[in-house]
Amino acid sequence: MLTLRILLRSEELTNQEVEHLILGKVDSTPSPMPEVLKSFLNDSIWAASKALENIKIFNSFTNSLDSDYL
Repeated sequence: MLTLRILLRSEELTNQEVEHLILGKVDSTPSPMPEVLKSFLNDSIWAASKALENIKIFNSFTNSLDSDYL
């Protein structure tokens, strides 16, 4: 927690990023998972991945999973 507070005060992390790390947010209505990803991701991991996209740096995370797998 101390490290997170330091990173927040130095503005290296945002409140949104810290909340996501601590709470482990998930998207309650994620878009359907591409078939190619179903071989190694389950629904809960997919929902968490979709929620991660709410953080700016991860905004195209699931798209890159899909395109990098091919």
